[in-house]
Amino acid sequence: GDLEEALDEKAAALDKLRAELDGANATHAELLRAHTQLSNDHRTYQQKMNQRVTYLKAQLDEHQSTSTTTTTELQRKAVREVELEKRLEVEINLRASLQS
Repeated sequence: GDLEEALDEKAAALDKLRAELDGANATHAELLRAHTQLSNDHRTYQQKMNQRVTYLKAQLDEHQSTSTTTTTELQRKAVREVELEKRLEVEINLRASLQS
């Protein structure tokens, strides 16, 4: 009678709740999997970016040391040329004075 019907309704409601809970658990497991995947992708991406940054820094350092060396060499050459010009000038003046 009434009691059986009430119990059946309760049982049906419980089954429905259980099904919903199973669904929620399945969704949660899926979300966890997706989250793990995202974490892994993020870590991989970070590692790649770190490698890229390290590479670019190395390139920059190399470039800077190269251009510093080049600048120093150019300055030395310029100084040497000035010295040579002065010596030439002295020699020319000397010859001129000897000829006169």
